[in-house]
Amino acid sequence: MILISEGNIMSNIINIIALSVLFAAAAPVMAADTSMAGMQMADTPAKSDTANASGVVKKIDTAAGMVTLQHGPIPAINWPAMTMGFKVADPALLKNIKEGETVDFTLKAENGNEVVMAIQAKK
Repeated sequence: MILISEGNIMSNIINIIALSVLFAAAAPVMAADTSMAGMQMADTPAKSDTANASGVVKKIDTAAGMVTLQHGPIPAINWPAMTMGFKVADPALLKNIKEGETVDFTLKAENGNEVVMAIQAKK
C-alpha cells in the first residue's frame, strides 16, 4: 500500500510550479536563438509611402489648395493613368505652375489620402 502524505503533495506542487516558471522564462531565449537562414523571404518589396510621377496640370484651385493632374501610370503605388485632384502640402507650391503645363510631382500617402509634397514645371 502506498501512503501519500501532505508534505509530499505540497513538495510536488512546488516542484511543478518551479519547473513551469523555469520553462516559461527559457522559451523566449530559445526562440531568439533560432536562425532565419534557409527561410524563404517574400519577393514583394514594401509599398512605398511616396511616389514620383509626371503629368499635366488640368486645374489649379488656390483657395482649396488643390491641383488636378492628368498623370501616367505610377508603378510605385500601383496606379493606372488617370486624372484626379490632389491636395497640396503647401499652397505656395501652386504659385510656380500653370494650367496646361507638364510637371514632375511627388505624392505622399497621408491617412489614406495622397498629398502633393512637391511639384515643378518640366524644363
